[in-house]
This record gives sequence, structure tokens and C-alpha cells, in this order.
Amino acid sequence: MTCTLAQTSSLFTAPVIAGAAVAAVSIPVIIHLLWRVKRQRQVWAAMRFLQVAIKKQKNKLRLEHLLLLITRCLMLLLLGIGLAGPVGKGLSQLFAGHSGRKLVHLVIDDTLTSQAQLRAGVNRSRLDELKEQAVKLIDQMGEEDHLAIWRSAKVAEPMYGPGLVNAVQAKQILDSIQSRHTASDLPAVLANIQAQLDDATYSAYEQTVVILSDFSHGSLGQQSHQSFDKLARQATVSLAKPAISAANMQIINLQPRRSQMLRPLAGSLAVMLDVSLSREGKIDQPAVCTIGLFVDGKQVASRQHQWTAGQSQATVQMDLSWDESAASFPFILPIEARLTAEPVHNRLTADDRQFAQVQLREELKIALVDDGGGSGDAKGFSPAQWLTFALSPSQNNLHVLPVSPGQLTADVLSDVDVCMLLRPDQISGPQLEVVEQWTRGGGLLWVFTPGVQDKAGLPVWALNLAQKLELPVKMDVKVREGDWALTQESRPPDALGLLGADWQALLRPVRVTQMLGLFAPLGNDSNAQAWLRLNDEAQSPVLVSQQVDDGFVLFSALALNPQWSNLQTRPLFVPLLHESIASLTSQSAARRLLSFAPGTKPELAKRFAGIDGSSGILVGPKRMSLQASPTGRLIPTQPLDEPGVYRSRTQPSRNVVLINVDAADASLVMTDEHAVRQLLFESTGNGQAGDPLHWLDRDSPTWAVSDTTVNSQLGWHLLWLAMALLVMETMLARWFSHASTQQRTWSGWIWHGILKLLHLDHTHAPRMGKGGVR
Repeated sequence: MTCTLAQTSSLFTAPVIAGAAVAAVSIPVIIHLLWRVKRQRQVWAAMRFLQVAIKKQKNKLRLEHLLLLITRCLMLLLLGIGLAGPVGKGLSQLFAGHSGRKLVHLVIDDTLTSQAQLRAGVNRSRLDELKEQAVKLIDQMGEEDHLAIWRSAKVAEPMYGPGLVNAVQAKQILDSIQSRHTASDLPAVLANIQAQLDDATYSAYEQTVVILSDFSHGSLGQQSHQSFDKLARQATVSLAKPAISAANMQIINLQPRRSQMLRPLAGSLAVMLDVSLSREGKIDQPAVCTIGLFVDGKQVASRQHQWTAGQSQATVQMDLSWDESAASFPFILPIEARLTAEPVHNRLTADDRQFAQVQLREELKIALVDDGGGSGDAKGFSPAQWLTFALSPSQNNLHVLPVSPGQLTADVLSDVDVCMLLRPDQISGPQLEVVEQWTRGGGLLWVFTPGVQDKAGLPVWALNLAQKLELPVKMDVKVREGDWALTQESRPPDALGLLGADWQALLRPVRVTQMLGLFAPLGNDSNAQAWLRLNDEAQSPVLVSQQVDDGFVLFSALALNPQWSNLQTRPLFVPLLHESIASLTSQSAARRLLSFAPGTKPELAKRFAGIDGSSGILVGPKRMSLQASPTGRLIPTQPLDEPGVYRSRTQPSRNVVLINVDAADASLVMTDEHAVRQLLFESTGNGQAGDPLHWLDRDSPTWAVSDTTVNSQLGWHLLWLAMALLVMETMLARWFSHASTQQRTWSGWIWHGILKLLHLDHTHAPRMGKGGVR
């Protein structure tokens, strides 16, 4: 069979060096031929004796020259080919001891995207196609080959082997694999396979890795920083070609406007939600989808959304009306949103559901910390009375508790949601530690400036409080006096978003006559945010919010006194208090509500334990037992991989866990072959000759198990042989130089014996004297 130049070049990683090595072989041959060129000879008396001696040793000299020529040619040839990096066919059996048997690692993609339909309206998923490809590969394996089957979705695990291939059992395992809702864990699978390459049990096997996946964006997961170069060098890596992009719609997020709500005094509960939608593929066409809201499996609201051509993102606002008359407060209300659309625009339905939860409370408790000894203002009201009138003017869901500074303890704070410090200058060091722990655990701390005449101690309490809570907030030593209005911002802070329509009108009547200088970093990298500012040149902050772990702190530079400002008598005061409390306590509650991605084993509080002290059970799409973790909390015995609502068997209305699909794991956007190569095997090449990655035909995937080619890097072996020939050439050149010595070495005697056997030595045996000297 004719071997083309391209085929020959593919045997080397650097074919130019191999060609130079072949050309270099001619150098010693040319030198040898030039040495044999006959020249005109001048005969003299001594030359006749030399010609007689040379004639007797002619055959011996010819053999010596031939051995030196062959050694030098081989040395140059092996040196050049070794540097060229030869890649041979089947040569690994000679240099690596391979027996011809294979160990095949078959990786099946069972991630979320494998549930996508191959064609619109056809009940056949991408996973079904991958299973058929796997069956075809198994049918072509030899009886002595070994097989391991892996699934790539979290938590990645081997489903079969490695062991001697059993086609019937392997096909049964493949048939039992179902798509999961978890993210891809393909890098972990490849890391496990790479770690098994050094297993002595399979050192004589040809390692083959076959990855069957659609290789969409969602199936690849996060990029791993681990290198798989060793796997690509020592094993044959074969991959299914990426699937083309498919149209899909999904619910990205379901977010209530308030994660904590109070029981209405009359009527049904109205919950406002934002449903975030996304679509990919065929976005140039208009489409229609319907979103339904469900509570306990019953639909309570529905709305249709019209996609315009080119639109890929949308947010739909929905209201849920729910009658809670029979509920026992407090409790958690799980809400489900479902999306329905035509299959031509929605090939994957597993990402059409999202769950949210709202904590429903009968009331919020607010602690007003004041000494009660302050004199009233011109209208006869103290700061505590102004707050009491504003927070609870009549019957409502806010319960105000007057607390003196000396009564501020951990037991008092454990039963309240908001703590308003009107006299922070009277809080001791141990009480500050209690306030700190309570705030970090999810409390709302609102600090007001004391409206007392003695201003000397004001900066001390502010400094102590800021240091204890690690707040980057400082106050001036002196009180600033003047006449300022508030800056009329175009829009309120996010927490006061419901006041947006009337925000400027509410700010306009407020006047400030004196305040403490309040300084806080308000850049993009800071959690501090100025809610109210003066209209002076410095835009001085008047009210600053700061997140502290799961809680919030509000710092006010004003005292509730008409000598400081008219804030407490203006329309802004009441909605500012109510919206701040409702919004920030809702955000703190949202952090305490439990929601996780599929495939996780969340750590749960002890309240999920059974009444009898047992570990407890979660009831949901799957029934899951809980066990104690090393940290003393509770964890499920198995990962929660099914989306849905999980409730504790004890107090199911209060102990709820949500499992939501990550929209990024459901992307059906196509990833090209180059991107897959770069993501999984960054440094294995760029598609040049000798690239260790091979792409399978989806209809006839036969390459991975039928090709017996094993790429074997023989460069180091050949370089060592070239080094040995260099040493051998040096020794032979020394031995064949006919340098006279008084004592023949052992190697000389061996060479003398070889010539005797070949009848090429015509010298007389030396006479041996004492000590072996002639």
C-alpha cells in the first residue's frame, strides 16, 4: 500500500526534525565513501612491509569500519527521530506492555438538558439518543474488554464497573438511567478517570474514554481549573458531536415583592410576585406563553405573556389572592409558578417551574429603647411618643414595646423583630454585644441621635456601636446647624420602591436645622446606602442603611425633636417608618428561608428534628430521612435532586425547604467543538495532526471501540537508545584504533575471540610471560 507524505508526517509530532534526521544519516556514509577513494600510491621500502600487514588484516579492518558506520548512522537516526516525537500504531504494546485489551470509560450525560426533545412534538429525548449510541459502542467491544459506565450529573458516580464487559447487564443499567435536574459534574468524572490511569490492575490495557453528551451550555457546567492533559495523552478520548441549538422558554426566577407579610385585618391576603422569563432560539419570531400560579397544587392565578420578535428576557408581574382564614400563624406559604408554551418554542419542560415562599406573620414586635425621662417638645410629645403614634396609630399588626436601656437583654431581643434605639448613649458594653448578635442574626436595628443638650458623649456611643458592628460609619463631635432641605432624588432606594410615585413630593416639605455629621463610604463596593441627603454642596447623608450579615442597621443623624427637623410632622415620616420596617424585615426573612439547587445536601436547623428527638424526615417529591452532621445540624441522607417543596414531618407549615432548578443549567445553546476542547482539555492542542480528541458520528459511533491505534510517545525511549549507541561508538572507535598497549583489556580479548571465530585474525598469539606481559 502506498504511504503518502501526509500519512508519514502524521507519525511524528515534529516531522521536520524527523526528515532532518534521515538526511543526517548520509553524513557518516559520505565520510566512509570518501575514505575509500583510491589515491595514487608511492611505494618505498618500508611501505612494502606495511602493505603485507594490511593485506593480512584487510577483512578485519573492513568489518571494523562497517560496524562503526552502522553505529554512527543509527545514532544520528535515533537521535533525530526521538526529538521528532514519534507516534506509532500499536507501538504501545511493545514499549508499554499493552495486551491489546481495552478499558472503556463510557460517560453518559444525564444532566437537565438531556431531557430536551430531539424534535418538537416528538416524545424522544436527547438522553434516549445517547443511550442508543452507548448500546452500539458496547455491541462492538471484545469479550476480554473491560467497561465502566459513568453518569455526569451531580453527584457524579460510576454506574457499572470497571469490570469485564457484560453486554446484557450494561444495557440494563443504561436503560435505568434517567435524566436528573442537577448541574453537570463532568470535570469531577474526568478527574476520577484520570486518577485511575495509574491503577496497576489496568496497566496493560488500552484506555479509552467516550463522552456521550449534547454539549450544550447547560450540560458543561462550570469550567474546571484542573488539567486533563494526562488523560488526553495516555488514553484515547472520543466525544459525541455537539447537538445543535434548540428553542426553549424557562422561568428564571419567581420573586415575591415581600418575602414576609402580615396578616391583613380584613379581606384576603394579596401577594405580589415578579416572574422572570427567558427564551433562546427562534427569538426572531413572536410567541405566546402562559404563566400559572399554584398553591398546594391548585391554580390560583394565570396570565398570558406575548413575546415580541427579538425579545429574549421578560418580567411578568402577577398578584395572588389567598384566603388564610383557617391558617395558624406564623407559617410559610409555598407558591409555584408554571409556564406552558407550544413545543416548537419550548423543547425542554423541566425548567418551566419555579418555587417561592412567603413567611406570613400575625404581627411584628418593635422595641422602643428610651429612658422615658426626656421632656416633650413644643407639642408635648417625646421621641418615643412620636414613634408610637406613627407606628401604631390604631389597631394594626405592629406591636410596640417600650423598653428602658437597663431592660435591654438577650431575652427581650429574642422576641422582637425591630429595635429602635432612642438613647444609644445609655447602652453599656455587654448590652452592645447582645445587640450585635441579635442584629447579625437577622434583626433590624434603627439608631436615632439622642436629642439631649449635652453633646460631649455623642461621638463615644457612635464609635462604640460602629466598632462593635464593624460599620464604616463615623459622626462629628459637634452638631451642625443651618437650614437645609432634603435632596429630591429622582427615585427612592430599592427598599422604599413602593413610594416611588410620591417620593419627590414627600421629600419637598422636610427641613433640617441641626444634625450630627454622618460619614460613611457610599461607593459601589460598599453595603452602605444613603436613603436621605441634604441639598448642600457635599450632599451630606441624613439616613444611612448598612447590611450586617442577615440583619440591617439604620443610622439617623437627626433627633426626633422639632429643634432638629420637622421630619416627624411631615407626610414622609409615617410611610418612611412602615416601608423601611416592612422591606428590611422581609429581606432578613428571605435569607432565613431555605432554597437550594438540585443535588445539594443542605444543613438544616434542629427545628427540623422529630418531636421525639429523632433526626426527622422531609416529605416532598421524595421522602428523605435526616441525620445529624458533624456540626450538630441535620442533613439529608441523600442529595435532594428533585425540584419541589419539602416539608418537615413535624410543623410542616413552618419548616419548609425549596429545591429550584438553576436556569443556567438548562441552556440549550450549542457549544462548538473548539469550545468543548478548550473547556475540557485546554492544553491538548488545537486540532492539528496528532490531536488526541476524536469526534464520533452520532448515527454510527464506531471509532472509539474499533480503532486499535494507541498513540505512544516513544521519544524518550529512542533518546536513551541514541545515548547508549554514543557510548558504544566511543568504545568501538577506541578499540579499533590499534593503539598499542602492554596489556590487553577484557574487552580486547572478547573482540580477539570474535575475530578468531570469523577467521579474520591472522596475528600470532602472543606469548604470555609473568603477569601476562608479552
